[in-house]
Amino acid sequence: MKKFLSISVLLILFVAVLASCKTVTYDTELITNGNFEDVTGSVVNGWTKGKEDDAYSKIQIVDDFSPRGNVISISHTSKKDYSYYYQEVTVQRNAYYKLSAYIHTKTLTESATNQIASPGAFIGFVESDDFVYSSVVSTNGAWSYVEIYFYTKGYSKLKVALRLGTEANPVTAAETDVGLRFDDVSLKKISQKNIPDAIVEGKLIRSLTKSSVNYASGLSVFITVFAAVLSAALCFTLYYFIRKGLKEKDTGAKTKLKISSVYLLVIVLAAGFLIRLLMQRVIAGYDEKTGPYFYSDLLDALTDGFSGWAQIFNTTTGKSQTPGMLFVYSIIGGLCKLFGIDYGEAGIDLMAKIPGIIADLLAAGYIFIFARRFTGERTAFLFALVYAVLPSVFIASSGWGTADSILGLFLIFTFFSVLDKKYILACVYMTLALIFNVKALYVLPLVTAFLIYTCYRRPEARTKIIITAVACLVGFWVISFPFTDFTVNPFYIFVQYTRLSKVTIGGTLLPIIDRTSLDAFNFYTMIGGNNSTYSNVQAVFDIIIAVCLFAGTISLYFKKKNRVDLILLSAFMIVTIYIFTLGMQPFSMIFGLVLLLLYVIVSNEKRVLFLFSAYSLTTVLNIMMVLSADGLVGGSAMFKANTTATYYSLLGTAGVIIMSVINVLLTLYFAYLVYDITYKGNLKSILPLGDNSGDNYITTKVKGLLFKK
Repeated sequence: MKKFLSISVLLILFVAVLASCKTVTYDTELITNGNFEDVTGSVVNGWTKGKEDDAYSKIQIVDDFSPRGNVISISHTSKKDYSYYYQEVTVQRNAYYKLSAYIHTKTLTESATNQIASPGAFIGFVESDDFVYSSVVSTNGAWSYVEIYFYTKGYSKLKVALRLGTEANPVTAAETDVGLRFDDVSLKKISQKNIPDAIVEGKLIRSLTKSSVNYASGLSVFITVFAAVLSAALCFTLYYFIRKGLKEKDTGAKTKLKISSVYLLVIVLAAGFLIRLLMQRVIAGYDEKTGPYFYSDLLDALTDGFSGWAQIFNTTTGKSQTPGMLFVYSIIGGLCKLFGIDYGEAGIDLMAKIPGIIADLLAAGYIFIFARRFTGERTAFLFALVYAVLPSVFIASSGWGTADSILGLFLIFTFFSVLDKKYILACVYMTLALIFNVKALYVLPLVTAFLIYTCYRRPEARTKIIITAVACLVGFWVISFPFTDFTVNPFYIFVQYTRLSKVTIGGTLLPIIDRTSLDAFNFYTMIGGNNSTYSNVQAVFDIIIAVCLFAGTISLYFKKKNRVDLILLSAFMIVTIYIFTLGMQPFSMIFGLVLLLLYVIVSNEKRVLFLFSAYSLTTVLNIMMVLSADGLVGGSAMFKANTTATYYSLLGTAGVIIMSVINVLLTLYFAYLVYDITYKGNLKSILPLGDNSGDNYITTKVKGLLFKK
């Protein structure tokens, strides 16, 4: 009965999520009393006076424009000043809106003619002084209709303002000779498809950014602190129960769980799903790259079939996607049409995150099934639960919106197949990993080295491995080639994968990714290189690091030829590439966390569990830093970052550098650990609870015997 109820609850929740996708009504007026006819005395209901200096400026309602009725008048004396009249409205994050009004004026005096640098009369927002697209200097005594289209980005509330000048660029507007008037102010949410082509082609759509106001969101702070505490608590709980399970095993006092394995698995999946559902509603998705803006463009291109796919795959911008993900987004597009979810709606954001969420839950379930082979059911349950509710993992997929969790899932499949000597499956899973994510290239050399060695040592498996490898290579090409639109060199697919993997010299192959660090806690941020353009020398150095890592890790594998070591070495590859190479983003660490957790399952290595815990904490802080800085957590920002090397954050610039130093030091320790385990053959195992005998080193020849050769 419990199982039935649990599964029923999950199904009901999933249906409710899909139903909630279609919640937006377009063309509904959001401005109250936009025609200023609702007046109590001298107060215009629904509107508030902003900055007004009685000595030099005046904001008032006048009715001298019959038949228009009441209008708002803003005037300054001969002294240059700025004033505004505003109304706060609730908007949807990451959505498109049209703001319009009628403006009437005869004379405005300003210091320059550039409407953005020195605006006259305009409609805009209190939150952003420099958001000016409809500025008026003179309408020659006639009424002029102005409108702007904008993308809300992380805002959930906005103060729509009728403005005259700005603090940086004050203007004069005498009350004589008619003066300045506003009327019929309107704000409506619109579908992206209904934005005029001329507006789109003229690039007048602009993301509203927090250029002058830096809000401190209590929700951002709360989620960040909660995520950090939860990460630490999960890792400590896992460590404690591993030790407790070892003690019970030694004493023979193992506690029999009264609930079935299936029910434990349902609990894991339910917990993982619910917390991701919550994060999806709280965090809108990262900027235009992973928010509805990006996906609406993507899905629109996919409607053109192979030509649309080729357009996305062949691009040299950050919107390029792998063939596997294009297939996934095609399915998403079909589901959106089925449920009537329009471009720009919150449902697009949810549907785009579903693949990553599903991949997370499948990975958690498979971890539980596999971990039971090495631990008791309770400990296996905890391993799966840690992965399912680890903040760095679920915020990356359901908050940030990256679908890189799919790569994590296929890496789990690949290495579990390697451990079980299922060579054909290992080839297939590695190929699928590449089809879905180019970052699989980080571990491909190690898996290839293992398969080549297996062909040498096991003649009976040689033919199967070679045939499977060739079939996978051909299959990869067949699946990927349609995305080149059948018009280019047949080997172009491999060239584009080189671009996507950011193997560049001076940014010539992929110009959009030409930054030393993309807001990551790593070496380049530590030395002040965040978001700064890298040089050719740095690019060459980047390639040298990658080649040395490939050669070093492969050599260490051949030292002991232990299949378990492949997991640790692959994790080291991913982490070191993230810390010491170009163009890395915070969520790039997730794959390393997955493999570190797998290694703890099969080796019981205490120091690796410490690394997993430490990296989990720094990664979630890094991810939350970027999401909060962009105003995507609860609709406001915890701190803000600019496009230079400096962060203005809750931690401060020094704090960000300190976090980067910690990650660098952890990685240097990781390098020592890899040498100690894979070369010297030492494992420091987790001791049973109550055993304080000190260091307990055992050799991989004993611990890893099951996986040797």
